[in-house]
Amino acid sequence: MRPAAPYLRAAAALPATAFSRAGVVELYHLRYEQVERDGLSRVLVQRVFAIRTAFGAQSFGPDDFWYDASRWSFHLVHGAVISPRGRRVAVTDGGDANPDAEGEHDRILHFPALRPGDRINIIYALTPVASAAWRRSGFGYIGDLFAFRGNYPVQRVRYVLRSPRPIAATAVRVAAASQRRSGGQFISDWSGGPYRPFWREAGGPSITDASPYVQTGAFLHWKGLAGWYNQKLAAQARLSPAFRSRLLHLVPRQPTPLATVQAVWAYLARRLDYWGDESGLHAFLPSPPGAVLALGRGDCKDGALLMTAWLRAEGVPADLALIRTWSMGAVANGAATMAAFDHAIVYVPGLRLWLDTTAPRLHVGELPATDQGALALIVRPGESRLVSVPILPARANRLVQSFRLTPAGPTLWRLTGRITADGMRANRLRAQYANPAARRALFASWLRRRFPGVRLASLRVSGAAWADARAQIVFTAAVPRADLPNPAAIPTAVFPRHFAQRLAADRQRRQSLRIPTRWSLATRWSAPVSHCQTAPPVRLTAPYGRLEIRRLCTAGRLHILLNVAQTGETISAGQYAAFRAFWRNADARMNQPLPAPARSVLAAAHAQPAPAAAPAVPAGVSSRPGRARSAMDPAGLHPARLH
Repeated sequence: MRPAAPYLRAAAALPATAFSRAGVVELYHLRYEQVERDGLSRVLVQRVFAIRTAFGAQSFGPDDFWYDASRWSFHLVHGAVISPRGRRVAVTDGGDANPDAEGEHDRILHFPALRPGDRINIIYALTPVASAAWRRSGFGYIGDLFAFRGNYPVQRVRYVLRSPRPIAATAVRVAAASQRRSGGQFISDWSGGPYRPFWREAGGPSITDASPYVQTGAFLHWKGLAGWYNQKLAAQARLSPAFRSRLLHLVPRQPTPLATVQAVWAYLARRLDYWGDESGLHAFLPSPPGAVLALGRGDCKDGALLMTAWLRAEGVPADLALIRTWSMGAVANGAATMAAFDHAIVYVPGLRLWLDTTAPRLHVGELPATDQGALALIVRPGESRLVSVPILPARANRLVQSFRLTPAGPTLWRLTGRITADGMRANRLRAQYANPAARRALFASWLRRRFPGVRLASLRVSGAAWADARAQIVFTAAVPRADLPNPAAIPTAVFPRHFAQRLAADRQRRQSLRIPTRWSLATRWSAPVSHCQTAPPVRLTAPYGRLEIRRLCTAGRLHILLNVAQTGETISAGQYAAFRAFWRNADARMNQPLPAPARSVLAAAHAQPAPAAAPAVPAGVSSRPGRARSAMDPAGLHPARLH
């Protein structure tokens, strides 16, 4: 393959680049792929770098080379550092950064001490693995996505695809390929440059959202891929009469399709452990359902195929859906490639339900954040387009907290409370309180964040096991009055909230921000007071969030009600400053007492009542009643595996 590849034999003679301020510049990046008749491919890669500054010499990474170990083995063909005077020092292969991992790998190459003026010439080959199993399966050509931008500014990028039969290809933001036939081979050649480097900000666009790329596959459209993969899954999911009968007796017969889905999910969620396998063909094709159930573990596609086959046996139509999680970015509506997807879940069309077997602590109708907003190809005959997995509303991920304070003698308060969680909030609570033996100490530690001397009297946790419908904590505790001399001065949120730090930690952004989950929080604080006045609500509203604080006074008690919700999905770079200011403002209001003339019964014993005053309403905040509305490398495009 090397004699046929258009690699540069005189890397040291490449012209200087226009990127004068860059510490490292990639002068040339070649990817030459030879597809064989069985669909396997061999790849030759050449990358030539120029070290421009001392900082560039120090920062050049030894792990800037990656490959997909489920498809290929890595072979360093040539590696040399060339000094300005022509002296050459060999680059050596240090093996995989994580030898025990499967799928995508960073390859460690060892370089000598680098200096400004050095050029680095790396040539490596990727040869197919599991060739015999691949050929027997007839799985064919997987396809690929190759991005033209990377960690460093690049002067010229070239992608050459050579095959004995035509390969479907879609170029995005890249000039159309030159095509020719030679020696019975179809050859497509794309090139471009120069390109600035791409670094993805946290939550920002992925490489396919920002870089030119070429998408290749065995099918011109998604319909072909869906039909072909459906046939492969049907062969894997064929159930023997004995196994089918066994499945139908594992859960009682249910009266409705939804009840059937819930019963099957209840059984699997407690008995199927996640175990990733990205080796060879299994990186793309799940194991038979009988083997997965017998083993009691599997990865995303194993669990999805098992549940799909089981629901169909129960008479509930269901499909496996290939998923491109939202962090992977966009994909073209053109050449259909298995490399576009990194996950698999279940879709029940009659109920419009999506289920992820790798998230056993979530209930039917709930989804991990990485699934929401993802692109999906539902694997069934005739499916011709990608669809978006729904993004759940804020109320689907809701946390409700209620705290009530009453006197319990001259030195103590009695604190009672109830915490209820749904969706991802419940998932987090279940994970925290899964161990019954650790629950009491864990919850007491949380209470001490606000009340240092608290003594927990009783605790009841329900819904920590996945089968319960709702995660809930009910408790009673004793709080020293010294910890809380004035319960009317408690912060509005009761416990500290730092949403700005979580949602908008960066001072500024150059890229848009994708927020994976909408959520809502409601907190109620009730405490005895000797004097109180109901005040108009305080509201903050924005397209991406809302905050409402209300103070009510009834029968000698103060009630502070807080409702906050994150409702945004994507925040543009232009919106980010206002978005950050909104959450910093919201945090400030939640973490301090609501300005209000209210005093506790303890404070009343030491002071005379003062006249009530209207609460301050900061400028720009309405006080009127009314309604108010995670593995892609940041610089490379790793072909996805279904894990």
